[in-house]
Amino acid sequence: MIKAGIQKAKGLFVSTSNDNVNLVICLSARQFNKNIKIVSICTNYFNTDKMKLAGADNVISPNYIGGLRMVSEILKPDVTDFLDTMQNYKNNKIRFEQIDLYDRYNNKKIKDLRIDELKNTIFIALKRNNNWLFNTDDDLQIESKDVLIIMTTP
Repeated sequence: MIKAGIQKAKGLFVSTSNDNVNLVICLSARQFNKNIKIVSICTNYFNTDKMKLAGADNVISPNYIGGLRMVSEILKPDVTDFLDTMQNYKNNKIRFEQIDLYDRYNNKKIKDLRIDELKNTIFIALKRNNNWLFNTDDDLQIESKDVLIIMTTP
């Protein structure tokens, strides 16, 4: 890890097929770099909490996600199709985008972003302190770590 530059790395994908190996990699990476973003695969969904304790910021369980997807295909096929369309980067029509607002917009209001003036762009949600805010008031004051989710054309 040191030869690969883990101490200066911004992110790490941990993706072996062995949860125990992934745990050790997460733990080691976190010890070398406290600020690194770690995304790990976890084969057994019941190990996801352990993976987070070992240092992973996000844990992806393909079997669990696959199961949720299968259920969604039966119960909400049109919602699933819509979300697939939004995530398809080959889609020329419309997609979801994330805008990190940082300090540049700190203490400004949602209306100051003038999203309504952008053609084919819809304000979807604002993420603040790991909470999602929908249908916010235009006078809501922006904070430095807010993240904006919009739907727009490429």
